Amino acid sequence: MRILHGFMAAAALAAALLPATAGAEGLRGFLELSYVNSDNQSTDAGNVTTTTKSSSILQRYNLSLDRMLYPTLRFTGGGTVDYTMTRAELNDNQLDTTLLKVSPFLDLTLGTPLYSAGLGYNRRQEISDTEGIASSNIIHENYNAKLSLRPEGLPSLEFLYTRTNSYDADRQFQDVVLNSYNLGSRYKPVEQVELNYQGLYTDATDNLTRNNTTVLTHTGRVTYNDQFWQDRVTLYANYNISSQETNSALFRLFPTAGLSALTDTPLLVTLAANPALVDGNLNTGSNVTIGIQPVGGDIRPRNLGFDFGGAVTVNRIRVWLNTDLPSDIENRFSWTIYTSSDNLNWTLVQLLPSAPFRSNEAGTGWFYELGFSGATSRYLKVVTSPLPLGTVSLVNPTANLTDIQVTELEGFVQFEDVQRRTTSQVSHVLDTNMRVRILENPNLNYELSYYYDRSDSDFFSTSRYILSNGLSASHRFNQYLSTSARFAREDSKENQGARVSYIYSALLTATPLPTLTHSLVFSGRNEEIDGRKSDTNSLFLNNSATLYQGVDVNLNGGYSMATAESGQKTNTTIVTFGLTLLPHSTLTVNASYSGNMTEQTGGGLPDNSTFTHRGDLSAAFNPLRSVYLFGAFGVIMEKNKDMVTTRNIGGTWSPFRDGALQLSFSYNEAYNSSANQKDRTIVPSMRWNIRGGSYLDMSYLYLKSTSVSQSSESRTFSSTLRFAF
Repeated sequence: MRILHGFMAAAALAAALLPATAGAEGLRGFLELSYVNSDNQSTDAGNVTTTTKSSSILQRYNLSLDRMLYPTLRFTGGGTVDYTMTRAELNDNQLDTTLLKVSPFLDLTLGTPLYSAGLGYNRRQEISDTEGIASSNIIHENYNAKLSLRPEGLPSLEFLYTRTNSYDADRQFQDVVLNSYNLGSRYKPVEQVELNYQGLYTDATDNLTRNNTTVLTHTGRVTYNDQFWQDRVTLYANYNISSQETNSALFRLFPTAGLSALTDTPLLVTLAANPALVDGNLNTGSNVTIGIQPVGGDIRPRNLGFDFGGAVTVNRIRVWLNTDLPSDIENRFSWTIYTSSDNLNWTLVQLLPSAPFRSNEAGTGWFYELGFSGATSRYLKVVTSPLPLGTVSLVNPTANLTDIQVTELEGFVQFEDVQRRTTSQVSHVLDTNMRVRILENPNLNYELSYYYDRSDSDFFSTSRYILSNGLSASHRFNQYLSTSARFAREDSKENQGARVSYIYSALLTATPLPTLTHSLVFSGRNEEIDGRKSDTNSLFLNNSATLYQGVDVNLNGGYSMATAESGQKTNTTIVTFGLTLLPHSTLTVNASYSGNMTEQTGGGLPDNSTFTHRGDLSAAFNPLRSVYLFGAFGVIMEKNKDMVTTRNIGGTWSPFRDGALQLSFSYNEAYNSSANQKDRTIVPSMRWNIRGGSYLDMSYLYLKSTSVSQSSESRTFSSTLRFAF
């Protein structure tokens, strides 16, 4: 209550001091005060009760200035200060934490149509002090300078220099300096041709480990796009060449594929392709989560791996995450390293009970650094398990411990300092497409595409190509009937060997009435890889109709046949049905059914058959702008499993939607019979729009959840007061 009283007093003082108008030209800012109080109680199947309470208050101050010093010279500057006080209680344990974040910035930019230039500086300092735990003071500084030239009819030029310092105040745990020089140019000598160059030089020094790494990268791209012979021929070609030279004791390896799987048998499993694990994007998830899984969720160990295309030596792995972790959660993960020569039989290399958790130089990315004795193999993987249900952080009780996603996996070879060396890698990528219109009516086209990439380094060399030759045709017989078809041969060579594929498809569409549509689709693929054959063929019929105004229906069905390289045959039948009713402008009713039946035979495996039937019925009622009600019921039936039923009902009421004072009340109740899980949510809320940019938000969340393994009840009150000027 002391925090809440302080919050209300500060809010009253801010309201009294709030200026009536903006203070100066280009000067803006805001004051924000937030209070959150949460109380959660959960009981597991063993009748063990855990009580978690937390309260926090956030003070946020922001000020910025944007001003034109001269007609082409602009200055922007300002900063944000956040101060958070948190008290957390887990059963009888109490923990107080304070966190101060200071983020100033300055930018000076000069801009004309011919050239532009700029200087910038920003800093982020985070001071955390937790009772009983050593305090931390982390600083990230960034300096930058840029110059851009855009002469008419000549190549453009873009230069950017950045210097980033990342360190703790005492320089005991982190002290990294990164200098980056980036030069780019773009030129179009003629309309059909575009030339691009990108040069990047980075110099990173870790002053604690005395490790210095320099990387020089050159990338060139040529793009050609044109049409010939009265636009009957379209040609596109793109060629990229990239060279990278690294001088370091730490060298990054580039795999040909990323792999992942969820399994309880890590010694015997084939990992599936997961390109997002090695696409270089540190911010986008790879559909692999290691956070707390929901009740009934998949808690099997996560297997994350590489395919290097050939045997390489690896002794360091970085596992990148999408979020920072509280200090008392960092060491909850253990890691196990495995290798394989065939992506099926795996050998244990080393178990790491824990690993250092770090951030990148800019403090915007987080990763585990897994150092181990080393292994030489084509396939390598790391295995870890998600956080167990009920995991709570005392350092940050409000931390989201469910949405922890792996965004990237990187492999390295770490040399001894005396073995510091310069390594190089050269990559080529060629992508071409050509389309020739042979006939106008019927429309007949010849399609040719070729893709080639090759990568050579001091550690490995990989290459692949894909050549496709095809014919496509389309024709409209009349206003009711049309057809299209495509046939292509695809030749390729990858790590798995040479592959020849024949791809074909045909589509027949009939529209006898504006409200009635039928389409029949046939598609198939025959493939041979080093003498191993496989094929897939399918036939689907899709129908949609508007029977009456407000009555829409669709009925679709199909059959597919597939034969794998092993000789196993898989036959699948799919049927779907959907109905949408609009009996009134305020009422919508939806009904749907889907059925999937599969039979597998041959291939030296026992015969197997499965089926899944699912039906759903839902309705939404919106009698007034301020009232919205909904309900849904579903049934799922699978072979050798109990029938699962789901239901969901709820609604919202939002009176005074267009006024300065807005109220809202929402209720939702969900049930799933698979774990006998029931969830009930009640949320009343209020928003007072004081004036432009200034408001008061208050809400209360009540959540009760019960299942066969756990029951929990939580209450959360939150409020935010913001004044802007």
